[in-house]
Amino acid sequence: MPTPSTARMHDFEVVSNREIADGIFSLVISAPKLASALKPGQFVNIAVPGDASSLLRVPLSYYRADAEVGDDTRRLSQMGPGSTSNLLGPGGRGWMVPEGTRKALLVAGGIGVPPVLCLAGMLAEQGVDVDVCLGFGTASKAVGIDEFRAL
Repeated sequence: MPTPSTARMHDFEVVSNREIADGIFSLVISAPKLASALKPGQFVNIAVPGDASSLLRVPLSYYRADAEVGDDTRRLSQMGPGSTSNLLGPGGRGWMVPEGTRKALLVAGGIGVPPVLCLAGMLAEQGVDVDVCLGFGTASKAVGIDEFRAL
């Protein structure tokens, strides 16, 4: 059984932040040491500046959609290029793919799509034949469709 990762503090800078579907944002950050440590299925916990009463970090996979966006997540969606903060990650164990895997069926929906997209890309790079089944509450919340098709 794999051992859990050791999460570390990483400073980051926002590169871009744009709405990619109804209420769903793609936040691109620059955190090179973190990027080299992340594995599909892991997550980070981001400190969102702007309200000293917010003690908890926002847990995110690579990006997050939430129909009931909290104040911290709302402020996170408003961080523009050049904004900075820090995050704790990577968290979780990440997914293990058995050696010799030649075919994979991945199933995801809603906020579970981003980490599965990351896994699909990794598998495709390794020459694994990947099929994906996706589900969303509404078509306006669908993300990653074009990226999965490109794989």
